[in-house]
Amino acid sequence: MSKKLLFLACAAALAVVLTGCEIKGANIYQISFNAVASAKPDAAIDSNGDLHAVYDRDGSVYYKKNRGIEQLAAAGTDASVAVGSDNIPQVVYLDSGSVKFTKLNGAWTAPETLGAGDWATIDVDSLNNAYVAFSALGTDGRSDIIYATNASGGFVSALVLDGKFDVVNDLDDQGLPYTYTTNYSYIKPVIKLNSNDNYYIAYINTSDDGEDIGIKSNLASADFTSGTGGDFSKNALVLDSSGNALIVAGDKTSSSITRIMIDYANTNGGISTVGTVYSDGPIDNPTGAVIVANEANEEVVASNSVSGIKSFAKNADSGFNLVDSGNEYIDSSNPVVILGAGSFYVYYEKSGNIWLATDQSIADSNPPVVSGVIEGGLYNTSKTITFTDDESVPTATLDGAAFASGDTASAGGAHILVVTDGTNSATVNFTIDTVAPVITGVSDGSTYTSAIAGIDFSDGAGSGIATATLNGGAFASGAGVSTNGAYTLIVTDNAGNAATVAFTIDIPVPVTPPTPSTGGGGGGGGGPAPTIPSVTSISINTGAAQTETANVTLTLGATNASTMLISNKPDFSDATAWLTYAATKAWTLTSGAGVKTVYVKFRSSNGGESAAINDTILFTAGASTTLTPKILGAAYTDVTAEEQALITKIDNKLVRRLAGRILLQVQRFGQAWYLDPLSLKKYYLADGQQAYQALRKFGLGISNADLAKIPVGYESRFIMTDSDNDGLADKIEEALGTNPLIADTDGDGVNDGNEVLKQGTNPLGSGKLITLKTLVDRLKGRILIQVESRGEAWYVNPVDGKRYYMNNGEAAYQIMRFLSLGITDSDIHKIPVGSF
Repeated sequence: MSKKLLFLACAAALAVVLTGCEIKGANIYQISFNAVASAKPDAAIDSNGDLHAVYDRDGSVYYKKNRGIEQLAAAGTDASVAVGSDNIPQVVYLDSGSVKFTKLNGAWTAPETLGAGDWATIDVDSLNNAYVAFSALGTDGRSDIIYATNASGGFVSALVLDGKFDVVNDLDDQGLPYTYTTNYSYIKPVIKLNSNDNYYIAYINTSDDGEDIGIKSNLASADFTSGTGGDFSKNALVLDSSGNALIVAGDKTSSSITRIMIDYANTNGGISTVGTVYSDGPIDNPTGAVIVANEANEEVVASNSVSGIKSFAKNADSGFNLVDSGNEYIDSSNPVVILGAGSFYVYYEKSGNIWLATDQSIADSNPPVVSGVIEGGLYNTSKTITFTDDESVPTATLDGAAFASGDTASAGGAHILVVTDGTNSATVNFTIDTVAPVITGVSDGSTYTSAIAGIDFSDGAGSGIATATLNGGAFASGAGVSTNGAYTLIVTDNAGNAATVAFTIDIPVPVTPPTPSTGGGGGGGGGPAPTIPSVTSISINTGAAQTETANVTLTLGATNASTMLISNKPDFSDATAWLTYAATKAWTLTSGAGVKTVYVKFRSSNGGESAAINDTILFTAGASTTLTPKILGAAYTDVTAEEQALITKIDNKLVRRLAGRILLQVQRFGQAWYLDPLSLKKYYLADGQQAYQALRKFGLGISNADLAKIPVGYESRFIMTDSDNDGLADKIEEALGTNPLIADTDGDGVNDGNEVLKQGTNPLGSGKLITLKTLVDRLKGRILIQVESRGEAWYVNPVDGKRYYMNNGEAAYQIMRFLSLGITDSDIHKIPVGSF
């Protein structure tokens, strides 16, 4: 090669290495954002000009396209990335002493193991096949270089350089023969393919005689060794369009001076030449030097120094304009240089994160992500709020005042959180209500000897009353109570705050004196005192947990009872007459599915009356359970701890049968639990909003392509707006990408609801929606999160294998209500409890 590389080293004229250097006019973008340090970047550019970067953090490989959302690619380190004409990133990395491969084909593919190794690089050919070079210790203890490709399907490996122990016969200075031994080990292979898909592997040969840098190729004419030693990085080899292979490496020529050396070979016409070009001035850490070339054969080199990225060099005066001003590259290291069409990109490490310097402007396209509160959320506790952004460092205000991620919102009332990254913003409106409803007309623990004309309750905080129950039955504000008995009134507001009042009514029973007998005899005293029936009991269908029919049988018990009064209401307002006492009685529950309560009291022959007692049963109305979950307002830890104390012997068969279901305790207050199919433990869901947040914690990321293989479920009893009356609610249409205001989005004559729910056809175009049964069966009961969209959540119902959209707390509540399964206390106590 006749041309020389002109090195333009910042601060070289001053021979100073303690000052940083900047690329004039460069835009600087932070790529990784994490408290744990990120390191070892590698990057590639595709045919659309999009950037694909990989880097290490805490034993895992992460990936980012341009400035987009960071993705976990694999468990491992030391990744190398390449992108072919299909614009799909392919990655090779190290994991537990093995070389592994994955690529982003919608989602990251399952890792493929190529073999044992300690260093690996990758390139792709014109047909997008992967070519990998890696080093590994052979059975003789010497390092070999192995070449692998999946061009024929699965990966096939071949040994290309065999480290060995060699016996050499030579002549000494006197011309006398002698024999000596030497060890050869080949390390740090870097692979590149030219436009004809011929591969070149740069390597270092370490032996007892020193080090050589060379190239191994499937073209024998391209093989060469430099005869000089050095060290280099994973981006130390480049092929230009003239057929030249260039290696940039560190060369220590004295004990104090270390310089960048470029070895190159001209492989045109089988001619092999070797040359060396040195940079001006000392380079403190040339082992991190990288090289890149564009179509015009303009080579660019970047290297490290003690204080940061030391120099950029180019073989022409244009390109990187370096100035000795600013501190952007101080304390930076490990540069990766990419040349685009008239543009440059430099990835590097600094301050524990990955950064990008470029002469291009890269847009921030994603808003910040907020956790802890959701739009329209209503909460009864203080909320700790966090927010993140994969492209910038976000800032926020809460009700106009500065607010930091991890801060807590505790003041009651409506709040507006605005989070911005400088380009995009996310706004969340939410309300905190920590005040319980106020009950008047009765007081807790009191006993009343006369009827209560009216009990009133209200919610002073403004979130509104959600439910009110008296002994488990619905109760309206202003209603009275006049029947003897013990009562518990529970009033809950929409935020989940509950007020409870327990009271007793004990109205004295008037005694009618016996009618005096006629005839002789002297006078006598008054009649005997009334006898109160005792040992009273009631059981619906002999204690069954639920019934599909409203017609049930009551089993009754009482001592000294002659009559009984039965009612479906706690105040017995629907009872028509006292009935002759009997041990069993046919009875009809009130209409509508749900938990039903039947009340009974007994009377003796001389007028003594017992207190009212009751029993409950779940009425399913011949269909799946539609019990409305009760919002108890109890702290999660309290309910979990209470349930933990009630656990009996675990029934593993029952646990496996109910895995993935949402369970409602029908014999208590309708507590809702989610039985996680992975941990096989149940988790308490306090209310719709908390259920939404809790269920998302179990979320499994899924690509849009895989999600489309699971059929969409639709429950007609869900309360949701359907603006275009096509059978799909607006929120579901937003998730599916159809137009909620146009019944037939793709204009094919079939409305969106029929296509999705009945015909199984594509509502956005032609073709059938393909269901993959193996995928559905594997994901039943799971919560799925769309990682390629806006993080939409779906619940896969184990009963029908369909996915139900869970866009907010209200949707989570309706899933709890209509897709749940009633369960008795005895059975719920056989399932282990989990905690978030």
